[in-house]
Amino acid sequence: MRELTCILCPNGCLLSVFENKNKQPEIHGSQCKRGDQFALDEVLDPMRTITGTVKTIFPEMPQLPVKTDGMVPLCKVAEVYALIKALQITKLYRSGELIASNVLGMDVNVISTSDMHLYINL
Repeated sequence: MRELTCILCPNGCLLSVFENKNKQPEIHGSQCKRGDQFALDEVLDPMRTITGTVKTIFPEMPQLPVKTDGMVPLCKVAEVYALIKALQITKLYRSGELIASNVLGMDVNVISTSDMHLYINL
């Protein structure tokens, strides 16, 4: 059995996922179908959005906050963090601009979540 708290709506249902006699997941505790799907996804194929910071060459803003623009399989999170940690940017970015494309061949990009132009005057 695995217990989860659904995060898809304000109900915050406590979900229990069991393996039935046919080796299929069985979900208890959800108040809506979204909770059932959340539990299935989390047990069978967990995904995450990644947030972090990349180094810059600008002393006024030594780090730029970034995130992935899509979901990353949980088993790839550490690799994506390592890629983000290795980056260093040398130009100014606006919020939403592409920092790294097609990360690890997953059709997921790393984008800026802050406007450097607000902090740095060149």
